[in-house]
Amino acid sequence: MKKLILGCLRALFASGCNDNEPEQKPVELKISFAGENPVEFTVGEQKRLAFTVTGDDLEGLTFAAEPDEALSGWTVVVSAGREGDAYAGALTRALLTPDLSLATLSDARAVTDRNGKPWSATTPTLTAVQAPVTAIDLSRDGTANCYIVSEAGDYMFDAAVRGNGSGDDAAIALADGMKADWLWVTKGLEQEISAVSLDAGKGRIFFTAAGAAKGNAVIALADAAGEIVWSWHLWFTPEPRMVTYANGRVLLDRSLGAVGTTPGSAEAYGLYYQWGRKDPFCGGTAPETSATAFAQAAENSVVNPAFADTHAWKQESGAAVSTLEYAAAHPLSFLSNKGATGVYDWLAKPRADLWNTAKTCYDPCPVGYKVPDRDTWDDFADDQDRYVDGTSEWDGEKYGMTYIFGDLRDWYPTSGYRNRDKGNLAGLATTRTGHYWSNYRSGNTISCFYISKKLSTGKLLQPQSSSKSDAAYGYNVRCCRE
Repeated sequence: MKKLILGCLRALFASGCNDNEPEQKPVELKISFAGENPVEFTVGEQKRLAFTVTGDDLEGLTFAAEPDEALSGWTVVVSAGREGDAYAGALTRALLTPDLSLATLSDARAVTDRNGKPWSATTPTLTAVQAPVTAIDLSRDGTANCYIVSEAGDYMFDAAVRGNGSGDDAAIALADGMKADWLWVTKGLEQEISAVSLDAGKGRIFFTAAGAAKGNAVIALADAAGEIVWSWHLWFTPEPRMVTYANGRVLLDRSLGAVGTTPGSAEAYGLYYQWGRKDPFCGGTAPETSATAFAQAAENSVVNPAFADTHAWKQESGAAVSTLEYAAAHPLSFLSNKGATGVYDWLAKPRADLWNTAKTCYDPCPVGYKVPDRDTWDDFADDQDRYVDGTSEWDGEKYGMTYIFGDLRDWYPTSGYRNRDKGNLAGLATTRTGHYWSNYRSGNTISCFYISKKLSTGKLLQPQSSSKSDAAYGYNVRCCRE
């Protein structure tokens, strides 16, 4: 067990005397803690600790506690109170971070009054014992770039692995000075996620979820210079159902990032992904122009002030930003570059292996799931790409399609897309088009599942569409079980 000797209480006061009054003699102040010593804390726990200060003369004295975070890593706040000849207070917040180093602070602190007269205060040591970690390990069954959080609790996940760990560059070398914090959250979630911290020794990132709201968040791991090394998506949603299709494929019942499945509701829209990237982009409920791109993302989310100087929802282009390294370090930047053939990609040197039939470390889906194969939706349409009565049903009022298989009803909203060049939302409230990425790519040919309003011919539903093959588009993802 890791122990820390904490001596952080200091008596500060303002005496009522002045320079014309007789010099006061030093008085010894004693501090005692209620309860047992040592006090046991779990990582990130907040605990109230009562203490009492006694002395020969407490008249005119006030007390406070000042944390020495450089040595202890504790955050301490003291509330004041007087009871006769004793001063009673409490440590209202004592946050034990997981990366503490052992330290012994001075047991006695010399203090003076506001006129510089000497006084003395004796501060006993308070021993804090880091209790066994009780946080739920989200990565216990495997690692991923996304973790589902469905209830309140203390959580942790593996911070030493990119995605599922597949690939030569999947390992993350944790080093001194690295920190973890939330990067952005759905508006309303900023009070739901707290105590984000990195324990480099355990190789875990810890956080606490209040569990009262639904939405999405991204936690970032940054190096000593503040540069983002990797980031993970936290999906705050009621546990999605697994649905089995006619071809045996098992999919989640909602788009990645969606917090509901009600037809016609924006809760079912989900997040948007560029092909081959793990990074989610917020959407909205109305189309945007190139000038208003990401206005709804900025309105519907909160960026952590600690990152806000260098990170914001925006579109970027150019060879310098079109790399895997830049994408990982800028999860809020929508990247787009027009190639020589007129095809848009977010990489200057496109790669066809970022997503694949076998899950990769860049796959955005939760543990046990991946971006679907292109034949996942084959039975949705006939050989002329038409809707099939009793299997695929278009809804022209709620704008979407219901897949029917036995008792199964699986809703696919036409939630539009983010444009390949400027990143603006399109296809909402007008044509209402829907695009769902597959993991298939060959050269510049990328397959997606495409749905739109039903034409007079019975079309348009394309289970293996490659007509819009630009990797820079932001489409939805419906995760399939590995």
